[in-house]
Amino acid sequence: MSTLALKEVHGRGMNGTSDIYKLPADIKEMDRLALQHQMWKLMMDGLTPVTADELDILLASTNGVQAAVLDLGCGSGSWCIDMARAYPHARVVGFDLAPVAPRDTPPNSFQEEIGATDSFSSEINSTWFIRGACSDIVKAINEAVDCLRPGGLIILSDGDHIIMDANKQPAAPASETDCGPSRSWMARFMQEVNSYTWKLNEVLGTKFPSWLASNNKLDQATINYQMYHSPINWDGGDIKYGAQIGHMMYINCKDFIRAWRPMFKTNGWSDEEINRLVSRVDEEVDGPQVHIYIRWHAAWARKLS
Repeated sequence: MSTLALKEVHGRGMNGTSDIYKLPADIKEMDRLALQHQMWKLMMDGLTPVTADELDILLASTNGVQAAVLDLGCGSGSWCIDMARAYPHARVVGFDLAPVAPRDTPPNSFQEEIGATDSFSSEINSTWFIRGACSDIVKAINEAVDCLRPGGLIILSDGDHIIMDANKQPAAPASETDCGPSRSWMARFMQEVNSYTWKLNEVLGTKFPSWLASNNKLDQATINYQMYHSPINWDGGDIKYGAQIGHMMYINCKDFIRAWRPMFKTNGWSDEEINRLVSRVDEEVDGPQVHIYIRWHAAWARKLS
């Protein structure tokens, strides 16, 4: 896998297109996103939150028109590749601020830079983690709907940065003077990240249904929403595939907290300060003495025929 058009910032490759998106776009980050994709598949029990039967019908080529899938914010391209392999007759195109060139890409899968979607129409538009890359989310969603063919499916997916405790309530951030068992260093880490990043402290995923409902080109009866909880380094109790998801999130978390180093450095943090906070999170998730979750959101709807 190779990444294109990156600029180096404090030892990591960053996209050169947007100052809103603060995470790297280098190979290490693409590997993290590829693992996160595998976790999403376990949470959704498939490639999307809709059933495989519905996808089969939706992506059946009719009247000589090739079925098409658009992935906005495709990251590592892993979802595009899986969709292209599952539906070899369909054209699958991923768009991102920093498009990558994955190895072993099927011939029906393509990667493009954001901004080249004007003439694209598709049966499925999947929009992932869009709030980290654009300043007008509703406008972006509406433009994604415009790209849909009649009867097409739009899927919005996102994770939020509010760390949840074992009771699935917001975890209280830890500090050097208050770091008891009811406090979380991961919550503290995200509190610090949220102070420098646009709207990451908002739980935008819960707004997906109302944003979809505000678009009169969508069939309101088809709007659906699902929230998922992924444990970090434990099985999450009654969560399906919880142990696997917990292990994946443990690895993901380790890479995720280190991926923010360029942002912290840019905002004046010393290496010592960053390392101290990262080590506190490491100690927490290595235990884990504190059982925590991260939440994820998906909403979907069909365009009017």
